[in-house]
Amino acid sequence: MKNEEIPSVIRKRPLFIILLSLLFFIGIALVFLSDKDQSSSLTDNTAAANAVFTENENAFSNEGYVSSLEKRLKEMISSIDGVENVKVMITLKNTSETIYAEKTEERDLPSGKERSSSIILRKAKNGDEVPIPVSEKLPVIGGAAVTCSGNINGTLKAEIISLISCALDLPTNKIYVGG
Repeated sequence: MKNEEIPSVIRKRPLFIILLSLLFFIGIALVFLSDKDQSSSLTDNTAAANAVFTENENAFSNEGYVSSLEKRLKEMISSIDGVENVKVMITLKNTSETIYAEKTEERDLPSGKERSSSIILRKAKNGDEVPIPVSEKLPVIGGAAVTCSGNINGTLKAEIISLISCALDLPTNKIYVGG
């Protein structure tokens, strides 16, 4: 009887493999279809964001960035035992930089290929043509200065310098702590 059952199991096995393969390909197809849906929704979201864009809303404020960092750093330093009346100043190496969408064209010339790029513009609500921002590069922090009162000894000063160095990713020679 076992010999009679073996051929039926072998006959059923190819059907099982075919069904398993079919399910695998359906799963792959669903993954690709879901990626297309996400990319189209991303395009829709980008279009919606561009529709409500105004230059004032997108303008990056270096002063606001520095002020926010100074405030957060002051709170962190003030939380150290023995440190009082903290004042923080952060300097920047450069300002923020906005990257705009570009269109690049390539032409074949007898002397070689010529590339030209231009910034893509769109109409703002007021009718002006404005560039489409793609990303914003934050300014690079140049240094930090902290003054505080309290019993600021060498150990506490080193702790404050270490905190600032870690928080702002600054080398210690770009940090001043005084009392």
